[in-house]
Amino acid sequence: FIVMVASILTRHLYPPQEVLIEHGSLARELFIVNRGIAAGNNHLFTVGSIIGNDALVRGESERSYSAHAITFLEVSCLIKDQLFQVLENFPEMEQRFKILAIK
Repeated sequence: FIVMVASILTRHLYPPQEVLIEHGSLARELFIVNRGIAAGNNHLFTVGSIIGNDALVRGESERSYSAHAITFLEVSCLIKDQLFQVLENFPEMEQRFKILAIK
């Protein structure tokens, strides 16, 4: 499962002040910070932080916050639709995600 998820991650680079998530955009992806610092939703995000996890637990809802790079930023992007395609091959993991979405 982990190898398949890692294979669908894409790397993105953002200069300072570049917007990752626009207020009102649809929650379709999440970002994992690899390097740098980002800010959004009244939080600072550093290495290992996840930005936009609402994409996994809500439907196609609009985001009520924005996020942007503070420093040069490298993130790994996970697209919700691609993750759910992977989960179809792992029913146990799919069930865990459904439980998390309910909470």
